[in-house]
Amino acid sequence: MEEILARNMYKDIKNMNREQMKSFLKRIYEDGYKKALEDHPASSSGPDLEKLESEISAISGIGEKRLEDIMEVIKRNV
Repeated sequence: MEEILARNMYKDIKNMNREQMKSFLKRIYEDGYKKALEDHPASSSGPDLEKLESEISAISGIGEKRLEDIMEVIKRNV
């Protein structure tokens, strides 16, 4: 298992000032974000709205007007 916080890194963190800590945390966040995009590339582009609309329209009881309303809400929140 990869060591998340090595002893020397822990000591460095204890001695950081506010700006150093801010920079350190930003770098950690960005590294994690990049790794997440590498691990899940499809999720970075968002949902496939056409496929979503197709699947929702197949639900019994969902008419054209209701489908339009649902898709409008989804598009506003994506």
